[in-house]
Amino acid sequence: MRRRQLAWLLLTLLFLPTARAQDSPRLDSRRNRILSIAEVYAAHRWRPASPSNLFHGVDADGVRIDTPDQDFHSSGWDPDSWNTGIPYQWGGFSTPEEFDDGVREGLYAGHLPKNRGSRASGHAVGVDCSGLVSRCWELPYKQSTRSLGELCYTLDSYDELLPGDVLNRYDAHVMVFKSWANEGRTHMRVIEAITPCVLENEREVAALKDQGYQALRYRPLDPRWSQVAVAFEDPTRTSAAKGRWVANDAQAAPGAAELGMAFDAARVGDWARYRTVLEGAQDETEVRTIGVAAKRTDEIDFHVRRVEDGLTLERLDTESLGTPLIDEWLSLALTDAKSAEREIRSTKSVPGFWEAAGQRLPAERIELDVRLNFRVGGRTIAVDLAFSAIYSREIPILHLIAADHTLVIHYSDENVQEIHGSTRTLAFRRIQQATPVGAGARR
Repeated sequence: MRRRQLAWLLLTLLFLPTARAQDSPRLDSRRNRILSIAEVYAAHRWRPASPSNLFHGVDADGVRIDTPDQDFHSSGWDPDSWNTGIPYQWGGFSTPEEFDDGVREGLYAGHLPKNRGSRASGHAVGVDCSGLVSRCWELPYKQSTRSLGELCYTLDSYDELLPGDVLNRYDAHVMVFKSWANEGRTHMRVIEAITPCVLENEREVAALKDQGYQALRYRPLDPRWSQVAVAFEDPTRTSAAKGRWVANDAQAAPGAAELGMAFDAARVGDWARYRTVLEGAQDETEVRTIGVAAKRTDEIDFHVRRVEDGLTLERLDTESLGTPLIDEWLSLALTDAKSAEREIRSTKSVPGFWEAAGQRLPAERIELDVRLNFRVGGRTIAVDLAFSAIYSREIPILHLIAADHTLVIHYSDENVQEIHGSTRTLAFRRIQQATPVGAGARR
C-alpha cells in the first residue's frame, strides 16, 4: 500500500492535487457511489486471522499500539468471531481488500492513538475519519481534516446538505452525510470512522453546530464546478518518448535548478501526456493527459484525464504558482509535516538538445540533490531526493521531457524506504495561437 501511495506522490511533483469532475446529470450517480463506498466500509464482515491482529504495546518503530478489540473497548471487535465494520486506524487509508489482506498477513486490526500527537503505524490496517472520506471521494491519496476544505465549497447552511457531503471539524473529525433522520431536520444520519470502527450513526444537528462542524461539498459534486468538455487527444500528436538527449559543447554549470513549473508559456488548448513508473511496481504506472482549459493573470485551470479508462475528467486549479511544490509534495508522505529545512547539496545544469520525431528541441538537463529535514511529532525525519530531468520550453505546460528520481525517506535508523522512479512525456501538442476552450470556474 505504501508504494502505491508514493506512486501518487511522485505524480504530484508534476500535477498538483486534483479533484475529479463529473457532468451535472451524473451527480446523483456520483453521490450514490460515495454512499455505497461508505456503506461497504460500515458493513464489511471480517474475522481475525491470527493472534497478532490483536496487540497492545509498542510496535517495531516505537509507536504505541492499541487495537480496538473488546479487551480495550467495550464495543470493540471480537477476536473469536466475525465482526462488522472496518476498524478505526489512526492515519489509516486501507481499502476493504487491503484490510483483509493485512489481517491475513498478521498486521494489527486497527490502531487507537494515545493522543492527537500520536504517530501512525505502518504495521496496522484500517481507516480513520479523513481516510474514509478520501476513499469515498476516490481521491488519489489520503487527505486530512486540515486539508479537505481545500477541495470543497463551504455550504451556507446545514439545510443545503446532500448525500455525499461532509461535516468537518478542522483538525478533529469528519463524517459523511447520508440523510436527514427526521422531518424537522434536528437529527441526521452519517457514516463515520470512529472508535471502534466505521459505522452509521445518528447525530444531533444542534450538537454538531455547537462543536463547530462545517458543512462542506466536494467541488465536483457542485453545479458551480465547471463542466468544460476538452478533447486533448490528437492523432497528429508529437511523440517525445523515443528521443535522445544530446549535450552541446558547453560545460555543465552549477546554478539554481528550476523544476519546470513555468506556466507562463502555456496556452489554452495545450496538452501533454506523461507516464510515471516506480521500479518493481509496473502495475502502479499512471498515464494521464493534462491540458489547459483556461488561463488568467493569476490562475490557470487545467483538465486532467486518465488515459486508462478514457472517461474520467479531472479538474485542476492553480491559484498560487509560487508555491514550493517540492516541499508540498514531500510533506504528503509524512504525517503532520507542514514544512521542512531544505539543504540543496548540489545542482547542475547542462545545455543541449532533445532529438525526437525528426525534431531537434533546445533542452536542458538539470540534476538536483536535496536533503529535507521534517519536524514530525518531536522528532526529525530526513528525506533525500536525487532528481535528474530534461526540460524544453517547446514542451507545453510543464516543459518536462524525461526525469529519473530517487526518494529515500529515513523514518528511523531501522526504517528507511527507498523508491526509484522515472517519468516520461509520451506525447504533447502545443497550440500556436490561443483558442478558447472553456472559461473554467472560479473558486
